[in-house]
Amino acid sequence: MNGYIVSSEIHNLYIVGIEKDIHSIPKNNLDGFSLTLTDIFNTRMGADLSNIVKIIFHTIAGKDICRVIAGISTRPVYTKEGNITKFYIRSGLSTRDLNVEDAIKYISASKNFK
Repeated sequence: MNGYIVSSEIHNLYIVGIEKDIHSIPKNNLDGFSLTLTDIFNTRMGADLSNIVKIIFHTIAGKDICRVIAGISTRPVYTKEGNITKFYIRSGLSTRDLNVEDAIKYISASKNFK
């Protein structure tokens, strides 16, 4: 299953956009924002997955928003948070990190990784 993330700040159904985020990074433009996100993905999940992550910008009501599309991986994807490696799954409408035992069971039973 593909996943989508839309990044923007919304107040009372008013789109604020990602401008504050863009100005918080060294290269203050959409290219710099894209490079920063790509660097985070590569560092935390592995550069070999860069081909399944797409970063797309849209302008709505004069504000820039960012959409991240995550394709299906053919291998388990772990994320590094400091010195800790975690494995997350979607469960219904929520995201859960699994302990080692449950992660092994999930990965062994998954059709995507065979």
